Amino acid sequence: MYTQRESSMEAIAVSELRSKLPSFLRRVERGEIVIVLSRGREVARIMPPAESMLTARKVLGRLKAGSVVKDVLSPVGGAWKANK
Repeated sequence: MYTQRESSMEAIAVSELRSKLPSFLRRVERGEIVIVLSRGREVARIMPPAESMLTARKVLGRLKAGSVVKDVLSPVGGAWKANK
């Protein structure tokens, strides 16, 4: 099963889903998971088919293999002009 760490998720009311269905379906096609709420209780989840998630994971794996992640949090050593 999918977890929140695997994909982005958004909880929406049934009424919002009805009024914006095409928009939410496009988001699901991009890999998002939509949680449908009725009176604040989860009644359904709309998610891409498992094979779509597998394809997305393969693409992300290829991107990760060719990426370099550096330290983006440490100071760079000089004062920023914005701080003056």
